[in-house]
Amino acid sequence: MLAMIYDPLVWVLTTGRAGALRRATLAAASVRPGDDVLDVGCGTGALAVRAREMVSQHARVAGLDASKAMLAKARRRAKRAGAEIELVAGRAEALPFPDASFDIVLLSLALHHLPVPHRAQAITEARRVLRPGGRVVVVEFARSTGAGSRLRAHVLLHGSTAASALDPALLLTAGGFSEVSLPPCPVPALGIAKASLPVN
Repeated sequence: MLAMIYDPLVWVLTTGRAGALRRATLAAASVRPGDDVLDVGCGTGALAVRAREMVSQHARVAGLDASKAMLAKARRRAKRAGAEIELVAGRAEALPFPDASFDIVLLSLALHHLPVPHRAQAITEARRVLRPGGRVVVVEFARSTGAGSRLRAHVLLHGSTAASALDPALLLTAGGFSEVSLPPCPVPALGIAKASLPVN
């Protein structure tokens, strides 16, 4: 059921800024032609399709999600867009990819779905599959002060108040990344954090 209404729901809860959020996420990742990209918690595939448009045809774009319904919708979206995307069923805390497989890992609104103990493991896994010099971008709920931001967070977090303290920068730092930066985010309830691995 959630897969059927997910895209309209995200559009409403981002107050029409879902597209701007995707653009900001990919800008934070500094996506370039030739980059191999993994979208963890890809949902209905909108971000992965946009990433595919930005890399060369020989680059690899993969999306991973635990929901078969979401992946089915992502496959339909990719087919409509003529986008070659590898869509895989799996979990963020146990990525089914070898070490050093990707230049970019994206975790956009994925970590709040996980139990708290698994969030750090998901970041560790993202680090594992990155190549030297690779970039990771996390989009999650920032500490919100406005009533509208709190309401959006509450709905998107399925009523969980405990998860509303997610901090993308702290998640990356706890996962062993250093020099974490915070690019601007077009959605007030959310925050974007990015980090990279050393080149060698």
